[in-house]
Amino acid sequence: MGIMASAYSIVTNFLAAPPNTGAGASNQQGVVLAMINYMTAYDAWAGSNFTNSTLYTTAVSNQSVLTKAVDGLCCNPIPPEYKP
Repeated sequence: MGIMASAYSIVTNFLAAPPNTGAGASNQQGVVLAMINYMTAYDAWAGSNFTNSTLYTTAVSNQSVLTKAVDGLCCNPIPPEYKP
């Protein structure tokens, strides 16, 4: 299986996973979009040999959005079915 086929399979399975049903939770589609945006920004910054401060700022900003989206999917809020 090639790298692209593996990535496709991972994303497909991730999107099919049960969502966090907590109020205000992120969703899988938002996490995938945030990851694409972050990787695109990081790739642009890398393309500048890590010297362009504007591209760096964009990558850091997108990383923050990605981190918040992942946190909102799994941890904050805690899915109701996992609360004690």
